[in-house]
Amino acid sequence: MYFNIEFFSVQRYDIHMKKPRLLKARAESLIETIIAVTIITLAVAGSTSLIRSSIMTNNVIGSKLVALNLALEGIEAVKNIRDTNYLRFSSNPASCWNKLGVTSVSGCTLPGAQSFRVGVNFALNRDFVNNPFEWQLVTVDAVNTGNLDLYEIDTDSDGTFDSQIYAQSGIGWVMWNSVESGVYNRIVTFTDSNPDYI
Repeated sequence: MYFNIEFFSVQRYDIHMKKPRLLKARAESLIETIIAVTIITLAVAGSTSLIRSSIMTNNVIGSKLVALNLALEGIEAVKNIRDTNYLRFSSNPASCWNKLGVTSVSGCTLPGAQSFRVGVNFALNRDFVNNPFEWQLVTVDAVNTGNLDLYEIDTDSDGTFDSQIYAQSGIGWVMWNSVESGVYNRIVTFTDSNPDYI
């Protein structure tokens, strides 16, 4: 009898058991697709705009950094001219510290000796062929404009240009190749806020 009861209960359970219904897959509507594409497009456009402005900002910062370093080089060059004069003309540094293009102590005291002058614009030049380690201050004119060009340099004389440098315009030397002209302009001017300082 026990066997029959269980048999009936199993049968009864099977009879009343509900089969799960299959859910129909719901298709996305056209409006949902358009909204999704619009959101993705806006996200990509925003990212592209951000990347583009970041690249432009980096270029501006890079140019300002080069300009700042060229200005600092100008200050150091003037200090180098002053210090060289102190060492070269140590017997009369008071008269010779600010002279340009003199070769002797007696030349410092000549009436026509050129010196650092307030209100005059100077360009910084270097003779990279004959005397590459000495700076020269020359009055700005049609030739010495203060313009700086970008050059490629063959540093090891193997026929390939290895590095780049900014220097005054117009350098024509076999080891130098002009890449871009008139990139920056550097003019040195002196002011005095006190009769004892320049």
